[in-house]
Amino acid sequence: MATKAIVCYERALQSKPDYAMAFGNLASIYYEQGNLEMAINHYKQAIARDVGFLEAYNNLGNYVDAIYCYNEVIRNDPLAPDGLVNRATFPCDCISP
Repeated sequence: MATKAIVCYERALQSKPDYAMAFGNLASIYYEQGNLEMAINHYKQAIARDVGFLEAYNNLGNYVDAIYCYNEVIRNDPLAPDGLVNRATFPCDCISP
């Protein structure tokens, strides 16, 4: 089923290359398949197309650049529960508002 979904999202991107949600959904599929490199790449592409795509920032923050990603979520929506919880529970003393 994941292969069919990948094909569908890739077709959607052929007709609408700036479709951030398609990149985000592809990233989630790649993550579920254990392909973190492709997941990270697609989350970054989703964010590049929609800087307000908070879910993509949160998901990317689970793999790379956590503080930056969680701060971006909060910058875009200061009351975003996922961003606030992720930043608050990040095991680091380097968190800044």
